[in-house]
Amino acid sequence: MRMGSGAMPDAIAASSQNALGRRPRVRPGFLAKALEGALNPVPRPGRVRMMGRIMAGMTAR
Repeated sequence: MRMGSGAMPDAIAASSQNALGRRPRVRPGFLAKALEGALNPVPRPGRVRMMGRIMAGMTAR
């Protein structure tokens, strides 16, 4: 699986650990926050279709 503009694992782990016990949900990284904001108003079938296309592009050889 390849993700060109994803956050580094160290940064994700650090922000996740820092949020433990403080917040119910954590979205580390700009890309995760942007996807959440963009997909939130879309009905579930549309979100599933879009994420399917995104994941297909990440796993293509």
